[in-house]
Amino acid sequence: MPADAQGKEIDWKGRKVVVSFLPEDAVLSDDAEAGFVEGNIFNFIFMDNYYRYRVRSQSEEDYIVNDEYLWNVGDHVSVGLSKEKFVFELV
Repeated sequence: MPADAQGKEIDWKGRKVVVSFLPEDAVLSDDAEAGFVEGNIFNFIFMDNYYRYRVRSQSEEDYIVNDEYLWNVGDHVSVGLSKEKFVFELV
């Protein structure tokens, strides 16, 4: 069972969980199996020394990822992230 920062077990059954991550912690890949979700880039902007991409999954969820490499709108990518970087919040 998951635990909070103090090590106390959290009973999350039947509760809504919001999962998030920082855009700079994620990695884009053209390997569909490399990440936890795959989708298409539908928007991006150059932000000084990196690109900020918006990726839409087949279930119509949007993910924001920072990447130093140039991808194109319409590219099919996967979003990868180490499990330690996920942030879980009970609502």
